Amino acid sequence: MLTLSPKVDAYHGGETLRYEVLKMFPFGSKRPRLIKLSVIGIHNCHMNGTSTSLHSYASVLGVTAKEREHEYNYETDRASEISEEIASRVAECKSSLRRGVITKVSGNFMKALMIVHKYEEEKHPIRSRHRAKSVQENMLKGQLQSIITSLLNKPQTLEQFTINSFIKHFPSQLSKDCKMAVSNCRELMDRLKDTLRRTQPDVFDQELASLQQTSQEELDSIWERCIEQFLVLPVHEHIIQALRSYTTDSDETIEEKKKTLRELPKAYFGIPSYCAQTEDIDWSRVVSFFNDLSRKSLPIEKLESIIKMCRITFEMMCSIKEKERKAPVGVSADEFLPVIIYGIVQSNLTELETLIEYLYGLIPSDYLSGESGYYLTAFASAVYYLRDLSISDFRAEGLRMSR
Repeated sequence: MLTLSPKVDAYHGGETLRYEVLKMFPFGSKRPRLIKLSVIGIHNCHMNGTSTSLHSYASVLGVTAKEREHEYNYETDRASEISEEIASRVAECKSSLRRGVITKVSGNFMKALMIVHKYEEEKHPIRSRHRAKSVQENMLKGQLQSIITSLLNKPQTLEQFTINSFIKHFPSQLSKDCKMAVSNCRELMDRLKDTLRRTQPDVFDQELASLQQTSQEELDSIWERCIEQFLVLPVHEHIIQALRSYTTDSDETIEEKKKTLRELPKAYFGIPSYCAQTEDIDWSRVVSFFNDLSRKSLPIEKLESIIKMCRITFEMMCSIKEKERKAPVGVSADEFLPVIIYGIVQSNLTELETLIEYLYGLIPSDYLSGESGYYLTAFASAVYYLRDLSISDFRAEGLRMSR
């Protein structure tokens, strides 16, 4: 029986709600966890109450009781109740931000947190210090996001005027030249980011100094998420509608081919035997990562879902292959791509070429290289492969490989 126990945490003096849930890890495993909703934010905790991470309410983009994949996925029969409580606190926090109030995290919280972890210090000193740093870092990330959001939302500023003017005129620009308008949107996001960093050096230098352990990739993601909320989210449907004007035929072609290919066995897709014949891969879980893409609107969210799915799948394939070969080995693109194609075919993702155009038009150029660029290229290659393939040739080649 799940219980709800409102208590008062001594270190911040506000009501904290605790929920017992099952945290869902990649590919099916589940473990008991606590969700704590405090005045500071959402705590992910072990059953003994120790926090492993904390996210401020200002950093929450949305909440739903429906089944979906995200950074923290839980299973509980009180999903609606928890979701409503979080949504209420998120709304209250963002209302404060709109009034220009930035909530600062009290130093007493971190002091109390250190005390909470102190009893573990003797048994697991490294793990305890790492956990404390992780929680502190997440709080600082949330604070940075709150500051960026507040500055972008500050009335009677050049940034606010620019954003409002863009949103007002963007639909007409889309109707004239879709690709140029999307490119201009990307350029404006980059300019806003540079302007805020240049005009508010004291604010951001102090915050960045506190986030020395945070990778540049994570910091860029925070900036990107904030700016996309103000510039992309309000015009998201306009962009998708404009892109459909020249991707609809391809999208429909891909969807028809997916329906045909969905009934074929894995061997037809050229999936390596060490993956196709093992039970170590939860294929429904792989497919669910793709399904999650359709529930996200921001380009950075979609891209991060693709990266997460590809990274987990790639590492899992390496692990299975190493176990079979009993030696460190890698996974080639020729082995990896069929798995991505199969996952897309089995998913309920639609308008795939529209999605590719959306991502390539709006994500920062920095994300087109390195690991993110590799995984996005793999995903796009799988989509283009499905668009261009001949079903009859695919069947013939698949039949040959399955023998």
